[in-house]
Amino acid sequence: MKIVIFAPHPDDEFFGTGAALFKWLDEGQDVHIVYMTDNSAGYTFNRALGCLVECEETQISEYELAKIAKKEVEKVRKFLKLKKSNVHLLWFPDQKLSDFKEAAIMKVQEILEDADIVVIPSNHNTHVDHQATFDVVTEAIDLLNIDPEIYVYCLYSVLKKLPPGKKLKFYLEGYNDKIIEGLKLYKSQLYITYSAAKLEDLKTKKVQKLANYRIRELGSYPNF
Repeated sequence: MKIVIFAPHPDDEFFGTGAALFKWLDEGQDVHIVYMTDNSAGYTFNRALGCLVECEETQISEYELAKIAKKEVEKVRKFLKLKKSNVHLLWFPDQKLSDFKEAAIMKVQEILEDADIVVIPSNHNTHVDHQATFDVVTEAIDLLNIDPEIYVYCLYSVLKKLPPGKKLKFYLEGYNDKIIEGLKLYKSQLYITYSAAKLEDLKTKKVQKLANYRIRELGSYPNF
């Protein structure tokens, strides 16, 4: 079964759906991870919000941060034991994915053609790159006229009340340590106070919740 996980930025694959990711890997599923942006604006954006640890390591350019992010993604790939062909760096500019929507849709279609499960961030999202990722992927699915299961995770939004069968629970027991180990490979992200706090939360968190949809249901739910 081909499962494609979309991460607007490196580390979203763990924060959004780490329990499911490791469960699928344990099952031997054909897991792909698509990194939509290059993380280059991570320090610029969070510095403006007052959410960045100011130290020697964070006094670097956006270009340098993107180079570090690429090396960290490769470390994560090896940690997850994924083939190089299963990791897709689309690497559009951080915070500007919506400006490259048409190009992103074309690239995403190539990856999605034979997907059974597609994992994306939620709709009506307060983060511009998370919203753009949702828009790009759902439009690509519609253009391809395919009908994969779509799993939605919520990082910058809340998973609203859903009818029976729409909410999926992936239990973190047995996976917390692996997720934390993976997140620590994104060393550059740990200078962002929000990311560091969320990593700490994972030590005691019990479950990650995702919602389950089909493309024909687009617009029918608060998160889809």
